[in-house]
Amino acid sequence: GLLEKVDDDKVSKRILKEQVKTLSSYIQKWVQSVDEGKKIIISITTHILEEADRAREKVSVMDKWKEELTKRGSKIIEEAIKCYKKLNELSNDAIDQLKKCVDELYFWEIILPKMEALVQLDDQLVEDEQIVPLEESGIQHTYEGNIKLRVKNL
Repeated sequence: GLLEKVDDDKVSKRILKEQVKTLSSYIQKWVQSVDEGKKIIISITTHILEEADRAREKVSVMDKWKEELTKRGSKIIEEAIKCYKKLNELSNDAIDQLKKCVDELYFWEIILPKMEALVQLDDQLVEDEQIVPLEESGIQHTYEGNIKLRVKNL
């Protein structure tokens, strides 16, 4: 019985050793897995942090762009207003010039021929001795209103 007991103990010890070995290998694999897991978590965390930094940089760049665009936008608006005002001035000047041209045209086309006709009429009346010559009447200029003053039979 004692030999059996020793054999049983040996078998038990061997089984126990194998179980310890297996358990030890499991523990080792588990530790490796945990290490792998840690590395993966660290890697993911690092990646997330790097991405967050990049995102922050991008947001910062976007903010700078937004600021720059806002500045440029307001400058463009200022310039547009200046251009509009200048254009307005130019168009007002153009309108004034046009009015002057129209006035001048009116003078040359309408007023002057009438004045010339009056001068001719005046000369004719002086010739026909119906009015006194302009020099004698004491009137220096303007015809329409003054011809009547020079008519002899008034």
